Amino acid sequence: MATNKEKLKMVGLYFLKWWAVAFLGLLISNYIFSRIGISNEFLMLLAVTLLLSIVIQIVKSHDDEHSFRFRWFIFYFVVYALIIWFMNENILPIINSPNNIYYFIIVGAIISIAIFLINMIPLRSRAIPWISFILLLLLLVANLDNMQNINLNSFNNFYSNVSGVSESKQMCPTISYKSGTLFLYEENLNAASTVGTILELGINRTVWRIEKSISSCYKGKYQNQNPSWFYCDNMIISRWDLSNAGTINYRWYTAVTAEWSPIEDKYVFNDFSCEGGKKVIIEKGKNEVYVYDSRQGNSINIEVSGDETPVNLQY
Repeated sequence: MATNKEKLKMVGLYFLKWWAVAFLGLLISNYIFSRIGISNEFLMLLAVTLLLSIVIQIVKSHDDEHSFRFRWFIFYFVVYALIIWFMNENILPIINSPNNIYYFIIVGAIISIAIFLINMIPLRSRAIPWISFILLLLLLVANLDNMQNINLNSFNNFYSNVSGVSESKQMCPTISYKSGTLFLYEENLNAASTVGTILELGINRTVWRIEKSISSCYKGKYQNQNPSWFYCDNMIISRWDLSNAGTINYRWYTAVTAEWSPIEDKYVFNDFSCEGGKKVIIEKGKNEVYVYDSRQGNSINIEVSGDETPVNLQY
């Protein structure tokens, strides 16, 4: 009989195996379907989950003891779809990028845990179709809004930027300056208002609205920052998020940090990073407040008016 240590090792290897498979499957499927240009979130979810399920099934097929059973394939497909949907709704807005490597790591880990737990539960094969039906119903109800917006425009070949998502769907803004061309000296970076003015000129103002400009520039001193880099933060921006039918889903608010790396006696702009992203539903006559807790320890409050008239809506 295997010792507890050997059992723990086997469980660890099992977990790592399916984490690696799920991680790879997510990377491949997200890359393929983002390049194809599926703009509807529900269709994208189904497409990514299907390819992920196929990748996992290919690995399972190498196991001599495993035989393909369609009802189990559907069951796992729905489980994976629910996991990805839940993570997209609750974790992706925090991480702020659909191509963020940390997102794939986390989702891959949860999927591997789900595979392990399902194998530990003595589920009867005859009950699987009914369980799948209930889970599928839950998935459909959770995505009713996106299902209503499915049309021919749900497939947009090749989005306008390299990340595979159009600017009006980005969780963090891009900048119009050519990569590696925006330089500032340290004395310029110490003037946060000047930096903010320069960066705002490069943000697509037909999509994004500047709610608050940059108010702080400093050399890296917080967790995950490089002490030789400059960081300019506390910029708050927002944009409308529209359905495929052109109707308003919500307004997206996020806090932006500009990152500058040293080159000789200057600093070059690298990219924006975003955090504190939040979907704000605009209701007539009802005011909301977007709150961002800055690294400096103070809260930044942006009032969201329910009587706002939408302008510059772009899909």
